[in-house]
Amino acid sequence: MPNGYDYDKEYGPHKYTRQHGTSDCVYGCGCVMGPARSSSKVPGVDPGGECPGNPLDGVSADKYARTPPDPPAEADFKVVITRRSRKLQLQAQDAEKRAKMAEERADKGTAVLQRERDAAVQTVNRIKGRLQAWGEAVESMKKLVNEHTNTGG
Repeated sequence: MPNGYDYDKEYGPHKYTRQHGTSDCVYGCGCVMGPARSSSKVPGVDPGGECPGNPLDGVSADKYARTPPDPPAEADFKVVITRRSRKLQLQAQDAEKRAKMAEERADKGTAVLQRERDAAVQTVNRIKGRLQAWGEAVESMKKLVNEHTNTGG
């Protein structure tokens, strides 16, 4: 428990009173949710995520019991924001790992395609060489036939 905060403390979701239209969270956290916008007065609090004003055990992180609409304690905000920050950092690290793996697969794919291309170029060059040799052989045969026909053979 660094800084004396229990970062495993569980919080429930925000609760908004209106089904339609913009509404403030009833737990006094300063979050607003509506069909066109959502926001929080405290940076780092997700209006659609955990609510620092809704501890599941009913006791704030600074160990004082509060009842809505009393605003959440600063400690509750720190716990929720720190946990969200850590979660986002882990998601970012995971995304970086997946991007790196995808890049490595793409590089391997590029290497495979390059090898296939090189093999195809070699095959084409072999075929060109055979065609050239075949063409030279045909020209030699034509020459022999012309010589044979011209000499009356």
